[in-house]
Amino acid sequence: MIFICSQSNSFNRHIREVFGDEPVIHSRLLEPNIENGKLHIIHASSYVSELADWVDAFVEETPVAVAIAADIPDVEAMLNYAHHGVKGYCNSHMAEPYYKQLQKLLESDQTWYPPPLLAKAFNIARQTLNRSSAYNALSQLTAREKEISFAVADGDSNKIIAQKLGIVERTVKSHLTSIFDKLRVKDRVALVIYLNQFNFRREDKPNIV
Repeated sequence: MIFICSQSNSFNRHIREVFGDEPVIHSRLLEPNIENGKLHIIHASSYVSELADWVDAFVEETPVAVAIAADIPDVEAMLNYAHHGVKGYCNSHMAEPYYKQLQKLLESDQTWYPPPLLAKAFNIARQTLNRSSAYNALSQLTAREKEISFAVADGDSNKIIAQKLGIVERTVKSHLTSIFDKLRVKDRVALVIYLNQFNFRREDKPNIV
């Protein structure tokens, strides 16, 4: 059985067109439960304010395969969800064959992500430095720049970063400009891939000042 969390009528109609009467659709964002089905598909736009906390609280520890369906998919969101254990990420209104493929793979404990987004992620990754050079580049970051870099990798927006650090968003943007320049990455997406590609963590870089 497929369990759907959605408050979108158009998404619900599309899901019915794809899967027929198989899915159970619920309007509330509920804790994953294997009794409701091995595959849970969450409509991201229905739960903008609570989805990040829900993913952080439940996904990594659940035996349920979770997929996030986004109206406008993007690489940064895909990487962030994957980092938190989400097995699938897709366009909300993708065609039936792709949904069927996602279902088959996730119910077999595999993963499914949109091929175009994967290609974009790999292209960005190929442009990054090797690990040794990356450590040298990271050593140029100040303690505050390091903190902001990993906050971005955690999926925090500029507004959230500013609130956590007690600074204004303008200062966060200024730090990001410096970070991009020092690491030679072009944007937030490239920064996230840069940090994840080399499996950098906050605690294993004592040389970053």
